[in-house]
Amino acid sequence: MKRESGASFSGEKFFCETADIDPVVIETAVPEDDIGFVAQGQEVWLKSNAFPSRKVIGRVTLISPQAATEQGERVFIVHAAVENHDRALRTGMLGRAKILTGNRSIGFVLLRDPLRWIRKQIWALMP
Repeated sequence: MKRESGASFSGEKFFCETADIDPVVIETAVPEDDIGFVAQGQEVWLKSNAFPSRKVIGRVTLISPQAATEQGERVFIVHAAVENHDRALRTGMLGRAKILTGNRSIGFVLLRDPLRWIRKQIWALMP
């Protein structure tokens, strides 16, 4: 920003831009294969790279209606609101998020991906 003494601002110029960081809204990319398990209101656990020993809890507020491509993978962007009373979390920080989607049996967890692959292969062979 350069200093201009006595300059006036028109309605089309920005003087500054601010961000509300309490609550902070985080974005996380969820793979297309997993988006069916995510719903608005689900609990989200977040650990930022800046504070790896601190777990912050929030809730899913928005699920993108359209897929995006990140690192060659189709993903949906999920937003979650996280309390940030001490303002430790800042815009642009990176970290890891876990969305609690419910309990599943160990069989489901272990066999889901192989069974999905088999279904896709069989479907591709069908007329």
